[in-house]
Amino acid sequence: MRYADIQSALIGAWNDGAFGITTILPDRNEAPTTDHARLSFIPADNTPATMGDDGTNEVAGIFQADIMMRTGRGNGEILDVVDTVCAAFPSGRRVSYNDQQVIIWGATLNGPKSEGGWLRATVSINFAAYVRRST
Repeated sequence: MRYADIQSALIGAWNDGAFGITTILPDRNEAPTTDHARLSFIPADNTPATMGDDGTNEVAGIFQADIMMRTGRGNGEILDVVDTVCAAFPSGRRVSYNDQQVIIWGATLNGPKSEGGWLRATVSINFAAYVRRST
């Protein structure tokens, strides 16, 4: 499987977006005090796409960005960031790392909502990647 390459392709695309806020990579235990985005890589399905020993599997999942801004400023600023992120991950975009291609299915928003002094907007970037079973 190439989960590391899939995640690297998505993080590379995120970094290329230059969204102007601090980024916290998956599984980091940081407690920032300024506006930031916390990334998560959530693979879900791993199903056969073709038959045979040397076939491919479709790996689908979500690359999630929890965009966090301090409350008290309204939600316009966070929605601007959400719009920019969603525009950077349109349906059909392809990103790659180490020859592993990842197809973006699109981005959706949950929120924004207030949580403990933060305004949180979760952007779910749905993806699929086709990986050879023989690798």
